[in-house]
Amino acid sequence: MRSLKKTRLEISQNIIKLGCRGPVLVHSDVMGALGLIEKKSNSLEIISGHLNSIEQIIEEKQSYFPTFNYNFPSSKHYDVKNDVSQVGPLSEYYRKHIARWRSSIPIFNVCGKTPADINEVDTNVLTTIDPFGPGSFFDYLYKTRGVVLFYGARIESFTGIHFAEQLSGGPLYRYDKIFTGEVSCMNGQIAKTKLKYHVRPLGRLIQYDFDKIWDLICEEGLGYEFHIPSATIKAFNFHAVVNTLLTKIANNPFFMLSQANASIWEKEYNRLGRRVIASDFEHT
Repeated sequence: MRSLKKTRLEISQNIIKLGCRGPVLVHSDVMGALGLIEKKSNSLEIISGHLNSIEQIIEEKQSYFPTFNYNFPSSKHYDVKNDVSQVGPLSEYYRKHIARWRSSIPIFNVCGKTPADINEVDTNVLTTIDPFGPGSFFDYLYKTRGVVLFYGARIESFTGIHFAEQLSGGPLYRYDKIFTGEVSCMNGQIAKTKLKYHVRPLGRLIQYDFDKIWDLICEEGLGYEFHIPSATIKAFNFHAVVNTLLTKIANNPFFMLSQANASIWEKEYNRLGRRVIASDFEHT
């Protein structure tokens, strides 16, 4: 029986073959990767086992974990130091006990051992931040040719599709919305901030076809998938995948949606004669 160390080494070597020289964004689900760690007796040992496993897989690459917290639109406040990650226990543990930096971007923030070269909020002036625009973490991951690693996580957690949508000029089926609030920074200072990003139309469904997206990634030789009992790993070259999606979106703006959902939004676009805007769905 192959050792777990050899298994992790195989995963690492295949990720290297993707040709990425940049950092790794780790989407994680501890239950989806139990087969990659020794049996543990408690939750803390499980978390520790997974972090050791990830460290072996990514080797010397710089890693970041999403620590998304979705409360900002309602609370109008984001506390960089104390707001919990709402995207899994591994990212929350990493945030609290290992990371030395967390981005000051409301909702779509990440953490790591070292800061990423991104735009942050400014305590001196009112800052408008786009979490998927120029200077965002996803822009940084794209320009540095980083890796997106799904460590037991489903590809549906691939938030980076919104960066591809933004880079394409903005999706026809979402509209920009601004959320105003405050950010409590790591140094204790308060920054007044406007968060701008393209949201799902109120009361309407947007359904992405992640199986189609993953099949495309594999067909183009841009991704890697590994299965053993109780563990699934996926990884891909973020820069190359975004470029491939941009080509597809240029030919078909609804490419990333499921066939049925694309049909609905294409009809909506034809009815309006333009992309959707907030007043089509939100009335004050």
